[in-house]
Amino acid sequence: NGVQGFPHVFNMVTGYNKKLEEGKEPFKAIYGTELTMIDDDVDIVLRPTDEVMLEKTFVVFDFETTGFNAGGVDSIIEIGAVKIKDGAIVERYDELINPGRPLPQKIVELTPKGIEKTDTILEHIITWENNHDLNDDEIKTLKRLLFKFLSEK
Repeated sequence: NGVQGFPHVFNMVTGYNKKLEEGKEPFKAIYGTELTMIDDDVDIVLRPTDEVMLEKTFVVFDFETTGFNAGGVDSIIEIGAVKIKDGAIVERYDELINPGRPLPQKIVELTPKGIEKTDTILEHIITWENNHDLNDDEIKTLKRLLFKFLSEK
């Protein structure tokens, strides 16, 4: 979806850097893209119900990682969550996660200082569960999330 612009960005940055005075730091493009990797025609809900989500309370999680290899060397380094009730965000949570190991230099350059002093993912999930008024479905979701994370390590 977004890679079509890479050659244009490369040419623009290269042209800009050629005009720099000697000793000046060259501009560096960091390429990235968001790709849709799920076929919209595939039903990914295993046990659908007739419940209307906008009338429910649920939590949506978002994770930032050091890469795409969850079962290998990559780790979660940030967790975000929003609690949604009746279609409106009623609570937000955003925390850095200590990966429990030294980060690659490229990740260190992009990550806020002090991440190594934060809690691990397990400690954050336990804190979230202990400090929030969760219903049974939210607790089940957290337990599944925790089990999945721990089974991949």
